[in-house]
Amino acid sequence: MKEVIMEHDAFVREWCKAHQEGIGITELADRLGMGYGATYRIHDRLRKAGVELPWLFGQRPRVSPKVKKLNAIVHQMRGKK
Repeated sequence: MKEVIMEHDAFVREWCKAHQEGIGITELADRLGMGYGATYRIHDRLRKAGVELPWLFGQRPRVSPKVKKLNAIVHQMRGKK
């Protein structure tokens, strides 16, 4: 699918509308005429820049169980709870 160039402010508005409507990245990408990968890349770039985009349906922050376990070890070794 051809990558569509879109202004960031328009992208953020569409992303927030998608969040309000409860749709996921796939549906948003279709709506924007973009591929899933292009839509996700823009989202990822904006998030890394500090834009507080809300999570869309089906997304969730990935927290590895290993990270929790390792942090528990760090806290235990440092005498923290």
